[in-house]
Amino acid sequence: EIRRQQEENKEATGYYGKWAHCRTLTYEQVEEHLKNGDPFVIRLKAEGNYAKEETDSDGIEGLTNANYDFHYSCTPEGNTPALGRNHMATARIALKRAANTASPAIMTEIDHSLFTINGSGDKVRFSKGNLKYSNGIWSFHTHQYDRCFTSNGDVSSSYTSSGTFDLFGWGTSGNNYCTAYQPWSTSTTATEYGPTGTVDLTIGDWGIANAISPDAAGTWHTLSKNDWSYIVNTRSNSTINGTGNARYTEARINTDGTPVKGVILFPDNYSAGTPDGVTWGAINGKSSWGTECTSAGWASMEAAGCVFLPAAGYRIGTTTSYTGSYGYYWLSSAYDASNAYSFRFMDNNVYLSTSRSRHIGSAVRLVRNAN
Repeated sequence: EIRRQQEENKEATGYYGKWAHCRTLTYEQVEEHLKNGDPFVIRLKAEGNYAKEETDSDGIEGLTNANYDFHYSCTPEGNTPALGRNHMATARIALKRAANTASPAIMTEIDHSLFTINGSGDKVRFSKGNLKYSNGIWSFHTHQYDRCFTSNGDVSSSYTSSGTFDLFGWGTSGNNYCTAYQPWSTSTTATEYGPTGTVDLTIGDWGIANAISPDAAGTWHTLSKNDWSYIVNTRSNSTINGTGNARYTEARINTDGTPVKGVILFPDNYSAGTPDGVTWGAINGKSSWGTECTSAGWASMEAAGCVFLPAAGYRIGTTTSYTGSYGYYWLSSAYDASNAYSFRFMDNNVYLSTSRSRHIGSAVRLVRNAN
């Protein structure tokens, strides 16, 4: 029907610009189509301007003119047309422009990573890695298993306004609302951190207070104690290795390279089964890092939406401890004037929601609302 209208209007044929009705679908709309079993194709999204051309050159094709309508597509059944010379040139130009643009598209969340956080069905997506501060810039680590410190000891040279680090006292967003508010604060007086009493984080929440490139301030936030408890204790989910409602497992990933210990969270409706390179340990319980994943095994699980929280250790003052074997992650909920809630784990122990002194430098993994 689209082709017929284009031919009648004497317009270039193809799926581009105003004719590309699916190019603005949201994640949720796409997921709904997939759940309904609707047929689909996979397309490389270009600017959709058929009249606009640019010249590209490489060592094989030489100079090639290409327009900005690249409607090459393939079906999930593998019905894939051959790529022509113009198609290849357009693909190269699109990639070069994406790499050189002032505001490139940056993946900051984990694809397909939906987690229900309450009985009302609200869902969140996790960031692609732990929060990191570096010389005035907030960002996420490139990989889920990345961490700044891989050995224990004095880190005073890192904890300055121009340093790079990822273990924070509670509520150290940089907003001046308490005594120890800077992300590099190393005071060991717990009451200097966060709101007074039992007030939860708002302006002290790292994601609410700060723009984390390329997202605006307020895009991300820290999970509350109740949100976290629902994810790890209550959510309905798939059965994995005989365990119903599988929600988490203590694991070592990248076992064929540089192994990293941590906890894997299974997304809602996990459907990857047991990928090659994965052996299961205890699920929804403690183990001595019983689940093991090769690099390829973890890549398959990550592609299916799994979240990995690395054992990043903790910091007291300017000294890190238990890097690579303990994990401590802040929640936004206060316990009392000196303590806040956190998720923590170690060899053969998982504490799903426990209080911790506010001054102890811990990791932060942010989420964003799925809608």
